[in-house]
Amino acid sequence: MHRRTLLTALPASLWLGAGGAQAATPVEGFSPERLARIRPLLARGVADKVMAGAVWRVMRRGRVVSEGTVGMADIEAGRPMTADAIFRIFSMTKPITTVTALSLYEEGVFDLHDPVSKWIPEFGEVRVQHVSPDGLGGRTVRLAPPSRPIMVLDLMRHTCGYGYGSPIDGEGQALYAKEGVTRTDIPLSDWVTRLARVPLVCDPGTEFHYGYGLDILGRLVEIWTGQTLDVAMKERVLAPLGMTDTGFWVPPAKALRVAAMYSPSRLGAMLPDASRDFGGPVVRTPGRIQDGWTADPVLKFGGAGLLSTVEDYSRFVNMLEDGGALGGQRVLAPATVAMMRADVLGTIPAGPAEIWGGYGFGLSVEVDRGPGGAATPLSAGSFDWGGAGSTWMWVDPRTRVTGLLMLQVYPSSPRWAQLFKQVVYGALLDPA
Repeated sequence: MHRRTLLTALPASLWLGAGGAQAATPVEGFSPERLARIRPLLARGVADKVMAGAVWRVMRRGRVVSEGTVGMADIEAGRPMTADAIFRIFSMTKPITTVTALSLYEEGVFDLHDPVSKWIPEFGEVRVQHVSPDGLGGRTVRLAPPSRPIMVLDLMRHTCGYGYGSPIDGEGQALYAKEGVTRTDIPLSDWVTRLARVPLVCDPGTEFHYGYGLDILGRLVEIWTGQTLDVAMKERVLAPLGMTDTGFWVPPAKALRVAAMYSPSRLGAMLPDASRDFGGPVVRTPGRIQDGWTADPVLKFGGAGLLSTVEDYSRFVNMLEDGGALGGQRVLAPATVAMMRADVLGTIPAGPAEIWGGYGFGLSVEVDRGPGGAATPLSAGSFDWGGAGSTWMWVDPRTRVTGLLMLQVYPSSPRWAQLFKQVVYGALLDPA
């Protein structure tokens, strides 16, 4: 359904933002008075200077029940946050890469249990690094063949053995830097061959290590389609869904819509999940994170790099919520979406800093195992993911609620996503 249709189907006071009396009649089971708590929650973050601004949207059954903006898109330029602001979504690129790949899965191009080395032979020569104390206060490093090949499934669920943290060799050198994995001036085809020279930190399929699996998957998409990753994404996902503001860079005509990136000026307390509660006031982030979007990048990662808007990404999440289709455009079959959001991690161990307690993992998305396990108000089987610049999405298949919250604070401050969900579900009075 087109956004304009969605908005005009609602009382104007629900989507015009501040001003006007809230309607008393529940909308799609939500209390408008309780949904009105979202704005002061986020405004408090702006007032406390832990964020510059934010855009949010909540939908149920494809209908907008709350959306709005607070604060500034660019403090220094005096530019207010707008609904069409463009955000660096970092790891929220991963589900789009996965859906692109799964559209090829439905065509029989690959099986999830196929070895990656079938298409990228270098991964057939990879070794596993085993590290042990040497008894003298040092460490011994031993390399051995993996117990089994890396499968395509391992890339999507982060069990391939390549985390974001670099392995260290016997001389104390970071192997990602040594092999050129940290370079961004090379194409994805060159980058994956460099990664394949680095040993795995564990046998494939034995541990969850959040990392480069989706970037390898992006290269597989290029091999399977004969296209660059951005072209394949556009053809198979972005164009069918009308995601016209999503891409790996932003052209000059849209530059003033890009929200500036900010970072905390000090780190806050350590939280129980091993993340940090970031303190303010935020300051403008320097370097490539701030301005890397101004030119088409040579290296297009499948696990990061896209920019998008709340409007665009809401089309993506509502396609997933509706079983793979949106507005008459089918991207995936319902069974494939169900597989994507299934807990395919199972009993494979993951550290608390990588997956919150009570969650499993699907194909590039975190899966809520239910309120009793995760201690969240979302239904069992809900799935979500976020990005390093503080952008988040979720889909609750049982209640058919989807949510999006986008800030620009790096590193990510997931506390805001949790508080946002608490307020949203505190307004859902009829979950049936």
